[in-house]
Amino acid sequence: MKTVMSVLCALLIFASLAKPAFANTGPGPNIVLAELLMAIVLWALTAAGGGYAIKKMKKPGKGIGAWELALGVFIVAPLSVMLSVVLPVTLLILPAWGIKRGWDMQKWSREARSADRSALPADASPRRLALVGVILIILMIAIPVAAVWRDATSNPYAVRGYNAAAHSDIRNLNTNLMAHFEDTKAYPDSVESVSDKDKEYRLYKATAGGKDLKVNWGGPSRNVEVTYKKTAKEAYVLNAMHAKGDREYKLGSEDYVVYFRKKEDKEGQWEKL
Repeated sequence: MKTVMSVLCALLIFASLAKPAFANTGPGPNIVLAELLMAIVLWALTAAGGGYAIKKMKKPGKGIGAWELALGVFIVAPLSVMLSVVLPVTLLILPAWGIKRGWDMQKWSREARSADRSALPADASPRRLALVGVILIILMIAIPVAAVWRDATSNPYAVRGYNAAAHSDIRNLNTNLMAHFEDTKAYPDSVESVSDKDKEYRLYKATAGGKDLKVNWGGPSRNVEVTYKKTAKEAYVLNAMHAKGDREYKLGSEDYVVYFRKKEDKEGQWEKL
């Protein structure tokens, strides 16, 4: 009981800190809270259906509820943040775990209906096991889908972060171009982003006169597209946008000022940032 209460207190603290802690960083507050909710649902429904009593009888000595909840929240969630692999780690492992548990409860329900109930507790209810198992499977599918949808459509913190990434990348490339011009008195004919040989990060590849320039410019952030267009011998225009952001940015060598407009409004007026 002490373990359960300790974990519940830790979960409450974790939930209260999720929004400010992950407001502008991955995986975002909606995803983190979804992880927390899935762990609680897995634990609570397994207990409500009598699953832990069956697990303890079938596999004596194995840790139960509180430890599973602690593992789901305090190992899986931070791991997803450190590795920046949100969907594969956080939104596949916990739902898969919950779906398997729901399937196990369906299997235990069939065993409880059979004549041989020796491997199950005497009070195991086949109807309760079946019902709770179905609910668990449905929730373990619905929660991550809802979290991803909400994060993509209504999370202003995430959109703000996506826009900031595009804004930062366009300024960084502009700084590199200005430094290159100081050294060579010319701008490249073309600039495009390419992945390194291990595809771990992106670099900018610049050409002039049909030849590759030896530049060492870090490329744009993930999901950010930055385009370069040389408009004259000593002039260029940059555009940048994030795939999940809602702004498009423009920066030109005429005034080196960043302008923006709504990404979906391709004919809209540019506003000074």
